[in-house]
Amino acid sequence: DPDEVEDRDSVLRAAVALGVGAEALACSLTELAEGGPRTVVWSGAAAVPLDDAQYAADAGPCLAAARTGAVHHVVGAVELARYPGFAAAAHRHGVESSLSVPLVGVRRAAALNFYAATPEAFGGTRARAEAELLARCVSRLRPAGRSAERASAAALATALDQGSGLRRAQETLAAQHGLSRQDALLLLMRRSREEQRSIYDVAEDVGGGAGTEAAS
Repeated sequence: DPDEVEDRDSVLRAAVALGVGAEALACSLTELAEGGPRTVVWSGAAAVPLDDAQYAADAGPCLAAARTGAVHHVVGAVELARYPGFAAAAHRHGVESSLSVPLVGVRRAAALNFYAATPEAFGGTRARAEAELLARCVSRLRPAGRSAERASAAALATALDQGSGLRRAQETLAAQHGLSRQDALLLLMRRSREEQRSIYDVAEDVGGGAGTEAAS
């Protein structure tokens, strides 16, 4: 259904845009396609040049995360120097750290990349948890590998069940504002970034009746 695909792509763009905020100045989705790695969607002017530098060198945290299925966190000039092509592009765009989180259960190996202007941007537990949560959501918006479809859905369900009423808050917003469950989760994440609070704290407010004003 073309409309369904267009809607899914729109949600994907909105999700990646959420990756740009207090911590990150750019966010992108790298996918290992048959013709080579490509940037599927991005937010922030620096995202594509940073990705392209890694593709050209066939080395960098975004490729490492997609290929190995492990999170890659690169901090400061010394660690960036492991990837000379990426380091040069990072210097040009004022990037001092990056975090690449592999997608789970997708047909093609991929990673969600975050680029920041400070070394400490992704060092905290909250920043890492929010990046991994966003990556799980993005995973659900990409074509799933047949053998992983159920596992991917189960992983997302588990993630939504964790924390202080995250799933309940998602359902509350969906019912109040006529949103899909995915859009309700994106709204929670957007508020978390705008208010610079944990998504679980925002969810607690929603579950307790606070912060349920009309969605914007």
